[in-house]
Amino acid sequence: MANTTWVSGHKNLFSQKTPTCLLLKSDQSFHSFGYEAEDTYTDLANEEKHHSWYFFRRFKMMLHNNMAGIKSQNLRLALEPESAALYCRMLPLERLSTASCTNLSMFQPGTRFMVLDLGGGTVDVTVQEVLSDYTIKELHKASGGAWGGTKIDEAFIQMIIGIVGSPVMSNFKKNHPADNLELVREFETKKRSVSTNIKEKITFRIPVTLVDIFEEEYDEDLKSTISQTRHKDKLMWTGDKLRMTGEMVHELFKHCSESIVNHVKELLAHPFCDGVENILMVGGFSECKLLQEAIKNNFKNNRIIIPEEAGLAIVKGAVLFGHNPKTIVSRKTKWTYGVQSNRNFESGDPPEKKIKVGGIDKCKDIFSVHVGVNETVEVGTPLEPRCYVPLHKDSDTVDIPIYVSSERFPKYTTDHTCSYVGKMSIDLEKSNNDREIEVKMTFGGTELIVEAKDTVSGKPREAKFNFLESNN
Repeated sequence: MANTTWVSGHKNLFSQKTPTCLLLKSDQSFHSFGYEAEDTYTDLANEEKHHSWYFFRRFKMMLHNNMAGIKSQNLRLALEPESAALYCRMLPLERLSTASCTNLSMFQPGTRFMVLDLGGGTVDVTVQEVLSDYTIKELHKASGGAWGGTKIDEAFIQMIIGIVGSPVMSNFKKNHPADNLELVREFETKKRSVSTNIKEKITFRIPVTLVDIFEEEYDEDLKSTISQTRHKDKLMWTGDKLRMTGEMVHELFKHCSESIVNHVKELLAHPFCDGVENILMVGGFSECKLLQEAIKNNFKNNRIIIPEEAGLAIVKGAVLFGHNPKTIVSRKTKWTYGVQSNRNFESGDPPEKKIKVGGIDKCKDIFSVHVGVNETVEVGTPLEPRCYVPLHKDSDTVDIPIYVSSERFPKYTTDHTCSYVGKMSIDLEKSNNDREIEVKMTFGGTELIVEAKDTVSGKPREAKFNFLESNN
């Protein structure tokens, strides 16, 4: 698989990935994407011509609301940790590096391994096993948190705000957007090569306009101001140069690094991780030397594997998955899935859920579970169907609301752990007998397929629900 090398003209920065940036013209038509969008917007801002243009950054996670306008029949979702494992399974021996050796033994049948997908916004962790036919089985549902690389960027900006103050930073962002963009890009570039040596100092270029705004706002010399703060022995700010000690830079990484390490430790303590020796690090953030060192130091009994082009492992693996989705044979459910239904009212049910139907007290908003959280489901194999009776015998149609929950045994769909996914409607045949609706769920690939049919007519109705969920 070939990959484009992206180039940032302003910094002569070469990268195999381009930032999620979009630039629209004043009439909201497309102009450019990625580094080209950043560079063009910077030029426009420097010439004060940017005011009627539209510039967007880091909007990738917002696209899941409407699938970015892609028709569902033209879209197949690939889970990132699975994609990474598929890609690494195809690499030649010399392309996988470990602390001690270079080999592919981790992908032999019976091997269990952990995948750390370290991205920009989130960190996703899965545990998988290679089966006898070299297909992959998931042993535990994906988990993780908001500990990605952009959190380091945010910590850096918050540190700057702590020095110059929020009013100065707001003024700087509003009136000098090009310089603000360069500030962010400067840190994003430098953080990749942060040394693990805590004694090594690092220099960042800071736009002089930020210094000017501070000194004009407070009528103080910034260098003198810093000398009176708790940072006086850790950083020096002169002109457009900010020089920081390695200790202070490492502090910016501390929260994310410790959160990742603690989460991996918690997972490895569970029985489903018995026999897990290999930890595979992928995603752009996995290329950070500081993070690599933290993982290696905390898991010395495990083999830490970081493929070359770790930042591209996911997208290339997704291509492989698209060509052969049957490689993944089973997954662990991230949620409990079920249907909103009704039953006879029981002692202990909330009074507000009581409804009377045909002279009988019924309880509404019941969560009828089809499969529980963290259960194994075979991809493409239907779960055991469940039957429901329409609430009103004379109904011509009935809605089937689909819900998910983080609890194993949710009671009501209104519980705070429950979320509405969507619904499907089915037409009912007239009958003198009680009519039943059979509902069957199938996890096909990375989507949930729900099939419902009136048992009188036998006519099925199918709906698909895609899940692009974060791991909060």
